[in-house]
Amino acid sequence: MLPFVARGAAAQETPAPVWSFTRTLGFRPAEAMHQRSDYAFQVSRDGTWIYRSFGAIEAERAPYDRQGKLPMSLEEFETTLNRLGIDQLPEPDPNAPRIADAPEMVIANNDAEPKWSRSISPRTPLAVEIDRLIGRIVMQVTEIDLEAHPLTEAVDETGTESPLVIVDRAGLDRAFGEQAAAVAETIDFEQHELIVFRWSGSGRDELIPYREPHGKEPLLTIAFRPGMTRDLRSHAVALVVPKGIERRVIRAEVMLRRR
Repeated sequence: MLPFVARGAAAQETPAPVWSFTRTLGFRPAEAMHQRSDYAFQVSRDGTWIYRSFGAIEAERAPYDRQGKLPMSLEEFETTLNRLGIDQLPEPDPNAPRIADAPEMVIANNDAEPKWSRSISPRTPLAVEIDRLIGRIVMQVTEIDLEAHPLTEAVDETGTESPLVIVDRAGLDRAFGEQAAAVAETIDFEQHELIVFRWSGSGRDELIPYREPHGKEPLLTIAFRPGMTRDLRSHAVALVVPKGIERRVIRAEVMLRRR
């Protein structure tokens, strides 16, 4: 992993991108954006990637750029994209109406002949899976699909500040029961640990993991963004993170300010 770089520096040092992904959830105040909501992600032929966020969780912190090397070859990265279905995206309709500042994910392949670009809703299954792939590469955090692998009743509500930390297979068995074997295939406890949050709150509640500079090693920040709706929903999030990484959980109330 290459170090964090200042905004603008990465573009001067990196070759032209082969793939580019731009994700926005639509026009809204800057405080409603954060490191994982609105961003540009580019991959060059040599496997170098650049990630530029358009917003920050905390008002006093500027959006940041990160860059690094893919944890796989470019060919493997493209194979993963094709497996998700990116090669099945239809040609854009030139006569389709376009809504300015609408939520979208724009995908461009600058290496194709001819070059092509597609725009899809960031809420579609393909866009969600691409966003997860980018999150795994950039943040080195993987979210377990709890719909496919639900938690057992043995996992009590933890709230959003003190997650359950699972460091071995025994803990995985208690948390996932019959699904533990499937989940274990995605975790190497020699290098990773699993942190689980379970809470009740607004249906719009979010947990947003991201990494930021902090001395010699990046800090993993998990921001809880409370929703504004009055419904009461049960939430659960399970994150595979690097073992022993320093982390903090913050309440991102700054996101709710009005200008």
